Amino acid sequence: MSITLDSVTKINSLKSGIEAVTGESYSNLTEAVQDLKNGYGVGEGGDETQWSIDDLASGTVPKGDIQIGAVAIRQAVFTRCANITSIVCDGSTFTSNSGSAFSYASGVKTVTLKNVTGSLPALVFAYMQSCHTVKFIGSHPETITNNCFTGLGNIYVGANARNIDIYVPWAEGAIANAPWGATKATIHYNTVYDANGNPIEEE
Repeated sequence: MSITLDSVTKINSLKSGIEAVTGESYSNLTEAVQDLKNGYGVGEGGDETQWSIDDLASGTVPKGDIQIGAVAIRQAVFTRCANITSIVCDGSTFTSNSGSAFSYASGVKTVTLKNVTGSLPALVFAYMQSCHTVKFIGSHPETITNNCFTGLGNIYVGANARNIDIYVPWAEGAIANAPWGATKATIHYNTVYDANGNPIEEE
């Protein structure tokens, strides 16, 4: 079997993609794939963890509080990861390819979206039944779909739903479709935050 230049380019592209995910450098694609399968990332306390492909698929990791930086959020990347307790996206980009990224992550209690860009697509934070607080800090997405937060904080989306607090720094009407699918949501417009990211004032 001959290997064309195009095939080599694709192999190198795959290796580079894995390196971008793991933060490591590999001599070949086989080594990169093996590391991806065996585990990668940063775990609790900053130690190296063992997030394997199988672990991610099972929803058992990541655990605890997760912080995501200036990367594009992929579709369904943390769907049904039950052991996440809070999510912070700082400078992250959301697109139409980010749908259902965190849906059904049943252990999440708080979501903080700080200086995020792009648009929040369908069901990206849907059905996280333990969630009670969402905070937008700094710059905000251009648009939010009308079902972004469907079922947020609730097993039920009707009369039995609990109240959710959504804190936003913009004025009412600045972003259409509020409350963006959430049931019984209280939206705190024009929120100001202290240095620790806690709401301190509403106009």
